[in-house]
Amino acid sequence: MRRGTVLLLLGLALVMFLWPTQGLAQGGGNGLVITVFRDDNGNAAREPGEPGVAGAVVRLLYRGSQEVGRKTTGGSGAVVFGPLADGFYLVQLLSYPGGYTPTTGQFASFVLRNNVTRYVYFGLKPAPAPTPT
Repeated sequence: MRRGTVLLLLGLALVMFLWPTQGLAQGGGNGLVITVFRDDNGNAAREPGEPGVAGAVVRLLYRGSQEVGRKTTGGSGAVVFGPLADGFYLVQLLSYPGGYTPTTGQFASFVLRNNVTRYVYFGLKPAPAPTPT
C-alpha cells in the first residue's frame, strides 16, 4: 500500500473515532453540491464549456461509514444533499456512464460545520475513439 493511501486511511480512522457523535447526519444547516463533469482537456478542473455528465451515481457517507444516501446525476451533472449536520463526510463516485475515464479521484473527504455549503467536483474524460484499422 502506498504511503499516501496509508496516511489517508489513518486520518479517516482518527476523525471517525475522535469526532463527537452527533447522531444521524440529517438535520443542521450544511449543504453539499456534487457535480460530475466532462473534463474535455483532462486537467481535473472544471472550466467553462465543460458540461455535466448525467447518469453518474454518487454516495455520501457520514463519519466515513454511515450511508446518508446515493443519488444519480441528471442533465446538469449535479446532485444536492442537505440539510446536513456538522461532521466528517466522505463522498464516493460509485459509477459513471461507459465511455469515460476519471480525471479526478473517486473519493473526497471533508468536515462540514457552521452552516456552510461545500462544492465537490468529479471529472470524467471521454475515452478516445477507436482508431480504424
